[in-house]
Amino acid sequence: MVEANRSLYLRARAVGGCQYPVGSIPTTPEEWRTHYGPAWADFEAARERYDPDGILTPGQGVFPPGP
Repeated sequence: MVEANRSLYLRARAVGGCQYPVGSIPTTPEEWRTHYGPAWADFEAARERYDPDGILTPGQGVFPPGP
């Protein structure tokens, strides 16, 4: 079902759709950047300031895993 959900998400995205970002569809860091669009730089800066160790929601795949 996860694969089917991902397939539907990719089809929706191809025609301009989006998804609620917390769900059962695996999302890549690049897709997160697309999701946040122009706000990505501010979002990334806030993450670096308030979560420098990357402990908040690591399972969402927003940022690539650290070393």
